[in-house]
Amino acid sequence: MKRLSLTLAVLLVVAGVPTPAVAANDDGRPLADAGLDQSATVGSTVYLDGGGSVDPDGEIVDYDWSIRTPGGETITPADPDAVTTRFVPDEAGRYDVRLTVTGDDG
Repeated sequence: MKRLSLTLAVLLVVAGVPTPAVAANDDGRPLADAGLDQSATVGSTVYLDGGGSVDPDGEIVDYDWSIRTPGGETITPADPDAVTTRFVPDEAGRYDVRLTVTGDDG
């Protein structure tokens, strides 16, 4: 984890990562992996990578990113339908990032 330090307020970006028990899923559903939790500063770019997501019985054909701010609002990252995207936080606090993936069989 890389930490950037400034005297500005710090934020935490939280992304869900499958646990080994979930990663062993064999029912054919795709598994979203939004990457590790990150710390960043207000105004700096946060990069998100869903490249660890898998579809055990095919391939992932759609990515859908959403971000909830510390104030409870939903914001859209730069490219919400791509495997990788980014956003710039404008307030300190915890940002909850959600990645939904869709496999080739829907």
